[in-house]
Amino acid sequence: MLVRTTLALAAALSFAGAASAQIAPPDRPTIVVTGMGKASKPAEFALLGFTVTGEGKTPAEALKAMNATREKIEANLRGQKELKVIEVTADNLNVQDTRSPDCGRPRPVVPAMANTGDCAILGAVASTMLQARLQPPTKLGDAASLVAQLGGKAPRPNGTGLLNRRALDAEATKAAVADARREAEILAEAAGVKLGAILRIQDGDTRFDMRDIMVTGHRMDAPPLPLPAPPVMERVESPTAITIRDIEANARVTVVFAIAP
Repeated sequence: MLVRTTLALAAALSFAGAASAQIAPPDRPTIVVTGMGKASKPAEFALLGFTVTGEGKTPAEALKAMNATREKIEANLRGQKELKVIEVTADNLNVQDTRSPDCGRPRPVVPAMANTGDCAILGAVASTMLQARLQPPTKLGDAASLVAQLGGKAPRPNGTGLLNRRALDAEATKAAVADARREAEILAEAAGVKLGAILRIQDGDTRFDMRDIMVTGHRMDAPPLPLPAPPVMERVESPTAITIRDIEANARVTVVFAIAP
């Protein structure tokens, strides 16, 4: 009677777990468990976003001023001894006319008034959003301070990441499988049965640290600019420390164990 009760309990555990995991129950009694695993590793690079602008009487002059500021910032970032710039990319390019603040008051601007009176074009402003990938991540704060010092607008951390995270994901998966085995051993002991071999492993959803996710797709980068190194590099006037958290990987697996005879 005890053996039949034990097997019935094991079978019940199997069918209940299988239903929740959406795995069809096998013919023999099993134990189905879900294991969770986690692994972490220090970040290997940091992303710094910032905006560069330029003003001029014409769009061409505004672009020239913007590019001069961009060149200066990029050259000085690359010239820092303790900082490595992996790449600098431009996300967009925007050029707009500038007019008097009185333009459009009290009535909205119409095409016929677009370049007359208070709405006469006074000049132009050009801007571009840049992102620099830097090493080591611990120098992110100093890099942001240097960008602001040299005329960059709104420097901000855009996240951190690893150059290759496959090893980290594998470590998290191994931890999840080990966790599943521990859970299965507890259930087997509680049911009075002996845990058998693994019959099936199903990978669950893997979640990543959002700070490490980079959105890719079609985008128009500004043309590459020549970066002549200036004779003297600017030094960081206001060193700034930013806390860099480790990159984390979380794994989930569903494992089907046989119940040994």
